[in-house]
Amino acid sequence: SFYFVRHGETNHNKNLLCAGAKTDIPLNKVGKSQAVSLREKIETLDINNVICSPLQRAIQTARLATQHEVVIEKDIRECDLGDFEGKPLPD
Repeated sequence: SFYFVRHGETNHNKNLLCAGAKTDIPLNKVGKSQAVSLREKIETLDINNVICSPLQRAIQTARLATQHEVVIEKDIRECDLGDFEGKPLPD
């Protein structure tokens, strides 16, 4: 089985700004809380490996959500949003 988890909230998410592979931003307070809450939901699952992207929001989420060693895989990243990085989603 595979379980896919999206990172917790960042200020870019909160402010509806695009954040792809070039925008390496941390979790905000809510995002950290979400990751800790996730731990409570997944602790009963039989998880052998935790793999995440090299973006700090993904690393923080993985480390807060599990007690396993986190393997950072450089080839797992969000897509590059080019000129849209940091721009409002409605644009």
